[in-house]
Formats: sequence, C-alpha cells, structure tokens
Amino acid sequence: MPREYASLRRKTFFLPFLVGGFLGILVLALGFWLHGRIVSSAATTLVVVTRHAEKDLSGGDDPNLTAEGMARAARLAANFPGRAGQLGFDRVYVTQWRRSVETARPTLAQSGALLSRVEADAPAALVQQIRTQDGGRRVLVVAHSDTVPAIVHGFAPTAQIPEIASTEYGTVYVIAVPRTGQATVLAMHIP
Repeated sequence: MPREYASLRRKTFFLPFLVGGFLGILVLALGFWLHGRIVSSAATTLVVVTRHAEKDLSGGDDPNLTAEGMARAARLAANFPGRAGQLGFDRVYVTQWRRSVETARPTLAQSGALLSRVEADAPAALVQQIRTQDGGRRVLVVAHSDTVPAIVHGFAPTAQIPEIASTEYGTVYVIAVPRTGQATVLAMHIP
C-alpha cells in the first residue's frame, strides 16, 4: 500500500471516536440544559382567594370590620400558619378598602409576607401580576364578593364558581397553578 494512503487510513480509524466523543459531550450538555428547564418549570403557584370578613354595615363607604369579622380574620390566619418562605404566604394582596386590609392583618402579622395593594375593580390585572411576579410562590388575595369569582376564573377558567351572596364571608378558594397545564381549585369554608 502506498504511503499516502496509510495516513488516510489512520484518520478514518480515529474519526468515529472523535465524532462519538463530540456527540456525547453535546448530549450531556443538552441533558443538563433540559434538566434545568424541567426543574424550574415544575414550580406551582398556590393562590388562596377569599372575600374580606364581615364589615360594619353602618360604617359608610369604607367601613371597618365588625368584631365577628375580626374573629374570622384571625381564624383565616390560624388556618394558614407559617412564615414566609417556610410554608406560609410569601405575598398578600389587598385592595384599597379598609375591610380588605383588616382581614389580611392577622395573616400578615404571623407570616411576615410582603403586602401589595391592588385596585379592587381590576381582577384581570391582579391575575396577570400574580402570574408574572409570583410564580412558584404562595399568595393570599383578600378581595370582594364581586371580584372573587373573576379572580378564580382568571386562573381556572373552567371552574364552576357560584356567585357570592352578600351574607357569605367564609368561603376560601385554594388554586394550584402549575407553570404548564390546567389549574385546580379547592373550595373550603372557614366558619
């Protein structure tokens, strides 16, 4: 065999090893990248939505809570114990109305969560804000009888949420919002 062909044969012999090694490194890099994407997409946002507690009907346009309402707010906090970052709420959203803030106050005191104020008449904007800013966190929303169903539907459009009666204060919706897929809703009652 001539000498010029001998060098070609050696190059051909090592070529599969070089290509195989390159492909192996590429597969490993792709695996690490996909693993990071899958782990980060597994985060589920937990959103708890409730109406404010009982308000003083003789309190004008922005009433305080009644004694019964203050007791219900304390029971709400007792049902969700824990500090922010340690199984408690990471953020609490309230509206501009006093009754919303007073309902959230015991939960805020025990959890140390961040407080965010939002406009009561913009439930779609609130849903979008939670989706973009609070992914993978635990969030409490203290809203109103006319906005609670809209907020729940913003996360779970197919959920059957009945209208909230003017005398109903104890219903709480717990919504698990995965990064991908359908949200699930659990309704509970705090007496």
